[in-house]
Amino acid sequence: MNNFVLASSNIAAQVSIGALKATVILVLASAIAHCLRRQSAATRHMVWTSSLVGAISVLLLPLILPAWRVLPSPLVNTRLTRTTPSLSPNSQMPAHRTRDSREETMSSAALSSPEQKTSVAQSPVTLPSALIATIRNWKMLLSCVWLAGVLTLVARYSRSDWVMSRVLQQATPLPEGRCADLLSRIMRQWRVTRPVALAESHDVDLPIAYGTLRPRIVLPVEASEWSLQRCEYVLQHELAHVRRLDACTQFVSQIASAIFWFHPLIWYACRQMRFERERACDDYVLASGAQASDYASDLLAMVQCYGCCGEHPTALAMLRRSQFEGRLCALLDQGLRRDVLSRSKLMCGTVVAALLVVPLAVVRGANPRQTPAAASDSCQSRRRRPA
Repeated sequence: MNNFVLASSNIAAQVSIGALKATVILVLASAIAHCLRRQSAATRHMVWTSSLVGAISVLLLPLILPAWRVLPSPLVNTRLTRTTPSLSPNSQMPAHRTRDSREETMSSAALSSPEQKTSVAQSPVTLPSALIATIRNWKMLLSCVWLAGVLTLVARYSRSDWVMSRVLQQATPLPEGRCADLLSRIMRQWRVTRPVALAESHDVDLPIAYGTLRPRIVLPVEASEWSLQRCEYVLQHELAHVRRLDACTQFVSQIASAIFWFHPLIWYACRQMRFERERACDDYVLASGAQASDYASDLLAMVQCYGCCGEHPTALAMLRRSQFEGRLCALLDQGLRRDVLSRSKLMCGTVVAALLVVPLAVVRGANPRQTPAAASDSCQSRRRRPA
């Protein structure tokens, strides 16, 4: 039982410290994304993805990297002070030892500096055992609540994966036809060498891209009635998800939201990342020669006919209710940049994120027994020890 309480206390402490560090990272990411509001959506998506990776890293990196100890505040000095035992009148003690003890006490009192008096005055009083037990119980309760939230979100994402696997198993492959020919042509134009399977299903109302190692694009059965232009827009958008490896970044957001489910800034970062991801895929479609007004009209017509997708949180759906209005405004804004994220920007962003995250992750509080004040006090006590 004691081991369980100690482990719960450690978990609560590590998660709370990780949440504080993640807050710093997310605030910086929000400021950077605001400064880059006129840049491309792919750049801002990189910023939000890096912030979520950093939030996970500040919790995991301290387990494998050496700690960078920092000095705590003097008011939080919890070192043990040595006290001189009191002597009763009936206690027997040699006369020369009594005289030596008196001389040592007088000399130590005369040689004590104001700094030492301040350090002794600032030493905290030992907490009652009942209060310590209450604190431990609260830490154990918080750890259990946190673990319950993590398991709830893991179960939700696992159920979504299971539902999507059932949908893919029951979907009808489209190895040939109009949509298959369009997909092959777009893949040759974009130089996508990864095999991408195309299928249609009665269980989806809107196009969905799913999978990392074996990506698949699932279309509704009504896609056969779409115009050639709409089919091309849809396939370009979904293939952009595959080319950008958005399934990996979606998995990162799921891990971050499961660990820090209680943190509102984590959910805000996940929402912003999804929004910028869809806008980045829209930029791919516009960069391929599509007219912004025609593409926006097709998106609006699809929403009016089929609605927005709110199911399958692990899938990359083309239309979501919380993102649609902002996407239409971004499509019709001629002043926005729509360039694709280059390798130089990606490397630069990775280096900057590492320089910010790694030092923040390895910073830890110093052990109070190893502080310079404690070390100097112990050395002085050894010097004053009678021979």
